[in-house]
Amino acid sequence: MDRAAITVVLEKAADGQAGLDELTTWAQTVHFVDGPHIEDGHEDLLTQFLFETSTPEAFEPVTTELCRRWLSRMQSSLATPPATGR
Repeated sequence: MDRAAITVVLEKAADGQAGLDELTTWAQTVHFVDGPHIEDGHEDLLTQFLFETSTPEAFEPVTTELCRRWLSRMQSSLATPPATGR
């Protein structure tokens, strides 16, 4: 799972091409897969996204606004160049 794939999913949910409940189901499925590969260097962001969207009863309901906020976060992280470690 990587930021680009999640961006595509969020765009579809925010634009109404996929149901908001489908996003929750998708996140639950990915979250509960034993040892899903998560993009290196972005584990915190992607894990938080999965937790929040797979368990909306513990955080907040999955709405178009929530999708847009997460979409903005994902797009911002994609636009940020990686650290060089120098």
